[in-house]
Amino acid sequence: MTTTTEERHIILSGIVGSKAYGLDTQNSDTDRLGIFAAPTVSVLGLSKIQQSVVTTDPDVTLHEVMKWCILALNCNPTVTELVWLPYDDYEIITTLGDRLTMIRTSFLSAQRVRNAYLGYATQQLRKIISHLLTPGSPGVVPDHRVEKHARHLYRLLEQGSDLYLTGELTIRVKDPERCRAFGQYVAAGDVNAAEDLLRTAETTFDASKTPLPEYPNSRGQQLAVGRSKHLLRSEERCLACQVALRGSIGHARGVLARRSTSRHGSSRSRSVTTRSLAPSSRSPRRPPSFWSVSTVGPRFRVSSRMASPTRRSTLGS
Repeated sequence: MTTTTEERHIILSGIVGSKAYGLDTQNSDTDRLGIFAAPTVSVLGLSKIQQSVVTTDPDVTLHEVMKWCILALNCNPTVTELVWLPYDDYEIITTLGDRLTMIRTSFLSAQRVRNAYLGYATQQLRKIISHLLTPGSPGVVPDHRVEKHARHLYRLLEQGSDLYLTGELTIRVKDPERCRAFGQYVAAGDVNAAEDLLRTAETTFDASKTPLPEYPNSRGQQLAVGRSKHLLRSEERCLACQVALRGSIGHARGVLARRSTSRHGSSRSRSVTTRSLAPSSRSPRRPPSFWSVSTVGPRFRVSSRMASPTRRSTLGS
């Protein structure tokens, strides 16, 4: 597989899906989910940042860190599980990715957990019903998928209930054999079993107290968003700093003074200080005759007339 820009900036990636849940078989695919940080050239450029990258061979889904944060704040079950995986299921975990897992509870809130997990489970139930009640209709779920949707419904309700009651998300299903048996039972035509399980979960959510806050932790959100701005390679950060410094008036003044002092040790050259370029209501002090200084916004063009009329050294270009 060709290495893309997004893959070179992955900060967190792990194995999800049936292998993470403990429901995999010999024929199960390996699903991977990851977070990447858009490079500086994309963040500062005019082109739009690609928010997600999805491939099917192999099955890999990558979300840009900002999009992942937005989905996680809505307690999306698919993206939330990435920061709750067992450590052995991570394939890539950088220092910044590890920090993201450390503030994972900051993305959670009671109402959003309830709505997200019950909502996704309801979608699975609708797919099951659409197939079992209208077999052979175009656009419905194939036979071999009914059992899988039933297992997803079982898993989502188990994970969502535990998360709501304890504030901790357990990725692996507690009893995989029971989950598989439930899938086979529903696929055989018993839709009532799936509907009863969903109603029981709704009652549990409504009747139980939860340690989850009403709203996500605002400090956690700020940490996540703030750190996402720095999830770039060190050389890119250095480049950004250099660009900022080259455009800085203070930097230009300092370079001007140092060059004047080093090349011309006379007292006249040492008189070129930051005051010579400082804005003032009075007439500015005129620089020495061997310097020609012109300013355009925050940039300076400095040329030396002593060595050669054509010799120029440009700052900020």
